[in-house]
Amino acid sequence: MDGSAYCFIYLILRVGICELNAYKKFFRIKKSVRVQEYDKWVELLPFNGFKLSFFIDFNHPIINFGKQYYNLTFSTTSFIKNISPARTFGFIKDIKYLHKHGLALGGSIDCVIVIDKNKILNKDGLRFNNEFVRHKLLDAIGDLFLYGYNIIGEFNAFKAGHAINNKLLRTITSNPDSWELITFNSDQESPIKFNVPNTITISKFYSK
Repeated sequence: MDGSAYCFIYLILRVGICELNAYKKFFRIKKSVRVQEYDKWVELLPFNGFKLSFFIDFNHPIINFGKQYYNLTFSTTSFIKNISPARTFGFIKDIKYLHKHGLALGGSIDCVIVIDKNKILNKDGLRFNNEFVRHKLLDAIGDLFLYGYNIIGEFNAFKAGHAINNKLLRTITSNPDSWELITFNSDQESPIKFNVPNTITISKFYSK
């Protein structure tokens, strides 16, 4: 694996997708919910579709060189093209600490963007000039799907991570008037488009 989601997508699309004879359920946000911890915050707002925006804030010249903000209106195509190839990243200064605590033991330059004080150590560089924030948005999509359904709503985040994303989900589920489960009678009625692109050639989706 290479630290992104595209490897999974590539294999799933090669095997093929079987459509179930059942209506797809969606988790629709009815009322805004926000969670804040110091200067970090996440929120979900009502929106007829699935839209995400993410801000990161790292005091590092390499990350600052690219944009630290990204937004996306989710569809299968936009996710595969713009988000799924974004790899996880880490700082070389943290490796000893992580290994000492039994973390990141499977990590290597083949599956992580490794950042030194002022450069990226990966020979091929970045897939996007803002790959860091795109991967954080990828993390958020995975965290939100832990509820088990596609969300109909708008997600916004600032300096967020897995823990606060999970706290947001738990806060919403403890407020039943803020959400509902719904279905649609046809694909045309759904505000989220799930059509699968005709190609699975990974190089097609990489752009600077």
